[in-house]
Amino acid sequence: MLKFVNNRFSQTHMRLIVLLLLFAFQGHSQKRMNDPLPIFSKKPIETLKRGVTGWSFSEDGQWISAKRTIPVITNSLNRSVHKTRENRIGIDNFKEFRIYPIILGSDTLVLLTKFYTDGHYKYRRSKRGWQTFKKCHYYIFNKKALNKLDALKDSIVQNIQIPLLDDGNFIYKTSWGIIGQIKKLAVLDPNYGKELIFTIQPFTQDDKIRFQFFSQHKKYKEDVSGILRDFQLDGYTVYGKLELFDHLYYETDISRFSSFLSVPASFKFKN
Repeated sequence: MLKFVNNRFSQTHMRLIVLLLLFAFQGHSQKRMNDPLPIFSKKPIETLKRGVTGWSFSEDGQWISAKRTIPVITNSLNRSVHKTRENRIGIDNFKEFRIYPIILGSDTLVLLTKFYTDGHYKYRRSKRGWQTFKKCHYYIFNKKALNKLDALKDSIVQNIQIPLLDDGNFIYKTSWGIIGQIKKLAVLDPNYGKELIFTIQPFTQDDKIRFQFFSQHKKYKEDVSGILRDFQLDGYTVYGKLELFDHLYYETDISRFSSFLSVPASFKFKN
């Protein structure tokens, strides 16, 4: 025979259960917390443009130079080769390097940009219809990582590895709009897996420094970016190896280079 509980007791009991469930839900619920978004400065705090020369070692054992361009490696006596449209941009080139600060919560990050020229023939077989493109490659990393550049050894080629949070490239029309494009592309990841490599050789007595920088995957060394054309020997990239400077590099004054990479402790942040 079924037994029924008193209706008044049943209603009171149900209210108590509802209240207990409500308090339990409130106790275990959490507020939705958003991660801080990066705040980009609209204006750079440092630039590097003037006084930089690109050098490459020719097939006949001669060093060839060009303004902000590393010449293609060929016979030095064949001057006409360097004047062709596809070779004017060299193995690598740049128009300007810039450094922007980024604020991410309590951290200061660095945005390093490289403006350069790329190009190709519209009709590659017949080498007709040459087209040039203005490109920007960007690197984002923690400002503290620049401290690694404080202990450079004089006259020695060395690689400085800086963990990257992101890097990439895109075609741009005007340089003033690049921050907006980077904001759309950048996804900051502490486990990004790539490094910014500074290959550097300072000569303090002459106030000169040879340099080249690029991004490279930590494990897959053949994954190199940030340069116009990869330079390879026997099918393997020379980027990331100390013998790179036996073949090519940029050169400028130490004072100019140091000023460019010395991000001040305080700066005017123009958002």
